[in-house]
Amino acid sequence: MSNTLIDNTDKLKMAAYLRRCIKEKDINTIQIATGYWDVPGMALVADELRTFLEREGTRLQILIGKDPNVYASHLKDPKQKFPDDYIKTDLLGLHIKEEYKLAVDLLLTHCKHTETDDDGQEIEVGTGRIEVNKYTEDKNKKDVFLHSKCYIFTGSESSYGIIGSSNFTQKGLTENAELNYLETDSARITAEPKMGSASKGHIYWFEEKWGQSTSWTNKFVNEIIKPTRIGREVNRERKKRQKEEEEALAKPFTPYELYIKLLQTQFATFLDTKLSSQIKDYLPTTYSAYDYQIDAVKQCYEYMQRHGGFLLADVVGLGKTVVGALIVRHFLSTPQKDGRGSRVLIVTPPAVLQPWRDTLGDICAAAPELNNRIDYISLGRLDKFTEDVNDEDDEERLDDGTLDGVLDQSRTYGLILIDESHRFRNSDTEMYRALNGMIGSIAPTPYVGLLSATPQNNRPQDLKNQIYLFERTPKSSTLTKVPGGDLDAFFKEVHAEYQELIDKNSPMLEDQRTKRLKRLSEEIRSKVLVDIMVRRTRTDVEMNYGEDMEAQGLVFPRIEGPTALKYVMDSAQVRLFNDTMRLIAPGEEDKDGLTYARYRAIEYFADPTNAEKHKGRGSRTAGNVAEQLAWLMQQSLVKRLESSAGAFRESLHNLWQNTQNMIRMWGNNTLFVCPDIDINGELRAHPTFEQAVAALRRKIDDLNKQGRNEGGKNAEYRREDFQPKYIELLQRDERILSDLCARWDPKWIKKDPKLEAFKRQLPALFDPEKNTTGLLVIFTEAIPTAVELGRVVKEVGHRPLVIRSQNREEERVVIRRNFDANCPAAEQLSDYDVLITTDTLAEGVNLHRAHVILNYDTPWNATRLMQRIGRVNRIGSAAPHIYVYNFMPSDEGDERIKLVQKAHVKLQSFHTLFGEDSKIFSNAEDVVHYALLPTSDQIEDEVGDAPYLKYVNELRAYVKAHRPRYRRIEEANAPGDWLMVQTTDDKGTAYFLVGTQPANAMIVYFDPQSKTKSKFKVVSPIDVLEELRADEAACAIDPPMDSEKMWGTLEKKALQAYKNHIYRDSRSRADDNGSKASAIIQRLYPLTQSPESKKLLRRASEQVEGGNLGVINRLLEIDRKQQAQQQQLFSLDDLIEQTLGGLAKEVPIASKGDPRIILGTIK
Repeated sequence: MSNTLIDNTDKLKMAAYLRRCIKEKDINTIQIATGYWDVPGMALVADELRTFLEREGTRLQILIGKDPNVYASHLKDPKQKFPDDYIKTDLLGLHIKEEYKLAVDLLLTHCKHTETDDDGQEIEVGTGRIEVNKYTEDKNKKDVFLHSKCYIFTGSESSYGIIGSSNFTQKGLTENAELNYLETDSARITAEPKMGSASKGHIYWFEEKWGQSTSWTNKFVNEIIKPTRIGREVNRERKKRQKEEEEALAKPFTPYELYIKLLQTQFATFLDTKLSSQIKDYLPTTYSAYDYQIDAVKQCYEYMQRHGGFLLADVVGLGKTVVGALIVRHFLSTPQKDGRGSRVLIVTPPAVLQPWRDTLGDICAAAPELNNRIDYISLGRLDKFTEDVNDEDDEERLDDGTLDGVLDQSRTYGLILIDESHRFRNSDTEMYRALNGMIGSIAPTPYVGLLSATPQNNRPQDLKNQIYLFERTPKSSTLTKVPGGDLDAFFKEVHAEYQELIDKNSPMLEDQRTKRLKRLSEEIRSKVLVDIMVRRTRTDVEMNYGEDMEAQGLVFPRIEGPTALKYVMDSAQVRLFNDTMRLIAPGEEDKDGLTYARYRAIEYFADPTNAEKHKGRGSRTAGNVAEQLAWLMQQSLVKRLESSAGAFRESLHNLWQNTQNMIRMWGNNTLFVCPDIDINGELRAHPTFEQAVAALRRKIDDLNKQGRNEGGKNAEYRREDFQPKYIELLQRDERILSDLCARWDPKWIKKDPKLEAFKRQLPALFDPEKNTTGLLVIFTEAIPTAVELGRVVKEVGHRPLVIRSQNREEERVVIRRNFDANCPAAEQLSDYDVLITTDTLAEGVNLHRAHVILNYDTPWNATRLMQRIGRVNRIGSAAPHIYVYNFMPSDEGDERIKLVQKAHVKLQSFHTLFGEDSKIFSNAEDVVHYALLPTSDQIEDEVGDAPYLKYVNELRAYVKAHRPRYRRIEEANAPGDWLMVQTTDDKGTAYFLVGTQPANAMIVYFDPQSKTKSKFKVVSPIDVLEELRADEAACAIDPPMDSEKMWGTLEKKALQAYKNHIYRDSRSRADDNGSKASAIIQRLYPLTQSPESKKLLRRASEQVEGGNLGVINRLLEIDRKQQAQQQQLFSLDDLIEQTLGGLAKEVPIASKGDPRIILGTIK
C-alpha cells in the first residue's frame, strides 16, 4: 500500500482500506479513536476482525469520545447521557441482520466482562482481546470532546495509520463525503517526542489519550449491548453454542456425521481459513496478497492430492508464477506423510527461468534453506533452424525438443512444476520422454503441476499428453466422469472428431462446424478439465473477488476490439502473388512447383540402409521425415510471403543459396547429410569448398568421439549413394528459385501493399484519445519484417526498439525501464515509444506501460495471440482500455492457407474449453464464461456447473450450524471412532475409506450381493458420496456380539483389496513394455564386458519387475540405439552405463507408510 487520500468515492472507500489494513499478515494491534461508534460500521469489517482476533497475541482497542458535531444534535435532550444512551437508542432501533449479529458476537466473545453462571455465581468471561474506553470527561469530571478520528494498525514489520474525518460508523466508512489520509511510513507512525523534537506519532498520541480515558468495556457490554434485542439474541446463540460444545465431547457419532467426516476428507480445504492465513504469511510485505491467488493455491493443492496433479490455466497476466511459487513453498513447508520426496523441480522456458528464481527467492526469504531443495531446468533451443528461414513466429519453434541440461535421476522429487506446460504437448519429443521417464521412475510418483494460460494450442491431443504426465494409468484414471475412467479411449474418439472439424477441405457448413466444435469442447471440459483445472479470467476475479480488488486497489482494463486491418494488392501484385503461391505451395493440380529437394536428401538414398538411419519415431520412415521437413520449409516460406516482401525475399534467397550448395556438393562428389551440423553455415564460413569439407569432417569426427552421432546420422556420401532423380529435382528447384528471386527483386517490387497500409494506419495507432501513454507494441513473425517496420516508424519521427531472440537478454533492462509498468517510477525511462518484436517477447515479460498492441502478422498457432495480448494486459496496467489491432491475411493468401478459418476453429475451441474474457482475433468468436468452483469462505448459492458445489455447500452449512461439533468430528481420528453399522440387514454393503492419508484415500467396498468373482471394488470417494449420505436424525445400530471379529475380518480384506489395487495400478503402467524390457536385459547381459554394466542390468531387472516405467523406457531406448548403430562408435558397456548409470542405481526411497482404515460403515 502507498500513502493516499481516502474520500469514500468509488475506489477510495474507507471501509475497503480498513479491511485491507486488518488483513495485512503481521498486524497484531489495532487502535481506533472515534467520535462515535455503531454496530453497522463495525459490521463492515467484522469478517476481517473475526479472522484477526482468532490469532494469538492480537488486540483491538476502541476509544469512543464525544464528537461535537454528533453531540450537538442531541443537546435537545440533556437528560440523555452521551454516548451511552445514544448508542443504546441506536441499538434498540436496529433491524437485526446476520452481519450485525457477527459484530455483536465479536464484542461478547472478546470483551472481558462479568456475567452470572447457572449457579448464580458471577464469573468473568471473554478473551480480553477487545477493549473499549470512553473519552468524555477529564479528571475533574468536566465534559471534553474527542473530535479526532484515528485508525492505527501495528505489526512487527510494518505499521499503518489513517487520520481524518471518518467515525467508526457505517456512514463514516462508506457514505459520507469524508477526507482521510493513509500513512504507510512506520517511522512517522511510531515517532515519540524527544529532546529537540516535540513530534508525536500516531501510536504515541493514541496511547496518551487512552491513558486519560475511562475503562468502559464491562459496562459497554452489560449495560449497552446485552440489554438490547440484538444483544439478547446473540447472547442466547452464544450460550447455545457453548452448551453444544460441552455436549459434543460426549455425544456418540451418527451415520450422518460419518458422512460429514467423509466430506471433510474431500472438501475441508475449501473451507480452511487458517490455511489461507498460512499461505498469505508466505508472501513478503512487498507482495500483495490477492484472495483469488490464495484460493488458487488451495484449489490446486486439493486437486493435486486427489489426482496427482493439476492444471493452473488462469488467463495471461493474473500471476501464475506467484501462485506456483506459493504451492512450492507450501509443499516444502508441509511434511509429506506418504513417503513422497521432499525436493521440487521447476521446468521452465529459458525466458522465464530467472523470474522463477527471483519469485521463489522472495517467497522463501523467511526460510532460505528451502531454496536448497529446489532444482531448475530449462528447455533447450534450436537456433539453427531459424538460420534457414528467419522464422521467429513463436518461441516454441526454437524448442529443440530437449531440456537444457540433464535430469538428475538420483533426485527423489515430490513435486514437479512445469511452466508453460503446453511446450510438453508433443509426447514424441526427447524432453517429454525424458521427463515422463523420470516421473515414472520415482516412487511414490511425484505430484505434477501444469501451468499454462493456453494448454491447448492446436488439438485436444495437446491436453492429453500434458495430463498423462500425472495420470499415470490412463486406461483406469482417477477422472471418474470419463466413461470407465478410460482416458485413452476418450481422447481417441475426441481426436478423430476434431480432425474432421478442422479439415479445410470439408464441405461442412460453418454453423454446423461451430455447433459441433462447441459440443466437443464442452464434453472435454465437463468430463476431464472440471476435475483438475483451475482457471480464472479477469471477469471471474471481478465477479467473485470484487471486494478484495477494491481493497487492494486492483483494476483490470477492458479490451477494445479486436480491430481488423486489411490491405489490398493491385492487379500486378495479385498476379505475382498467385504465381508465387502456386510455385512455393503447389496444390495437387500444380505440377511445376517447388519440391524442396534440398531438405529431402534422406528420401532419395539408393541404399535403404542409409535411409534407415534417419527414420522417425514409431513407424515413420525416412521418407515421412523428409516430407515433414519439406512441408515445414514450405509453410515457413508462405508465412514470410504474408509477413512482408522483405522477409519473403530474404527467405527465398536463403533457400536458393542452400539449394545451390547441395548442387555444388553433388558436382564435387562430396555430399554431407548432417542433421546436427549447420552445413550451409560451414560452406559460407570458409573461402574454399575444400576448407569447408575439412571443417565438416572434423565436426562429424567430434560427434563420433563424443558418442553423439546416433546411428551414424551425420555422414559424408558420394553421388552414387543417391538416386539419379535427386539431382534432377534439385536442378528443377534451382531454376524455379532463380526465376522467383529475379521477379521479387526490389527494382521490380517498388511497394509492399501491407507495409503501405501500415503507414496509413500509424497515426490512428497513436491517437491520443485512445493511446494515452503514447506507446505502441508491435508483434511480427519475421526478423526482416521487424527491421523494416523499425525503419518505417523511425522515418516518421518515432523511437523504435527492435527485439529478437538474439538481443533479448542484452536489452532486458532497457525493455523493463521503458515498457514495464511495474518498474519503479524513479527507474522508468522514455527513450523508446514503439517496441517491435518477434514472439521472443510473447512470454515472460511485462510491457503494460503500453496499452495499444498491433499483431502485424497472425501466427498459425492462434493461441499465441493470447500470450501477446497478455504482455500489455497485466496486473498493474494503469490504462482503462487495451486496444488490439490485427492485420488480417490478404484475401488471396487466405484462400490458399485458410488461416482465418484455422484461427477461428482453434480459438473457438479454446474459448469453449477454458472460458475467456474477450475476443482475440475476430468478432466472429463467441466468448464463453464459466462460473468458478468457489473455495475458502467465498462459496455462493449458485455457481454454475461447479462439480462439487452441493457437497461443499452442505459442509459449510454444517460448520455454520454446528461449529463445535464440526471441530469434534475433525479431531476424532482414533481407531474405532468411525466404524459403525447402519443396517440390521445381513446383506448390507461394507464401505471403507482406506489410504495412507485421508486426502488421497480410496473407497473399498464389499458387496455380498455381487455376482463377480471379486466382491471388493476400489473407487474414488466422490463416486459413493450419495450412497453414503445418511439422514441427519439416524443413529448407528448397536453392533453384534462378535463385532470386533467381524470388523477385523472385513478390515483385513479391505486393506488387501486396496494393496492389490495399488499394485495393479503400478504394474499396469509396465504391462505393455515390461516383458520387452526383460527380454532386452536377457539379451544384453551376456554381451556386456564391464562388471559395472552387469551390475546395472541386474538392478534394472529388479526395477522392471517392480514396474519402474523410467527404467523400462531407458532399456527400450538402449535397444533402439543399439539396433540402429551400424558402426561401433562406442561400446555397448558405455551405452548401458551412460543410459542407466543414474536411473537404475539404488536410491533410497522413503517409506510410503502403511495404509490404514480411516472410516468404515455397513449400510
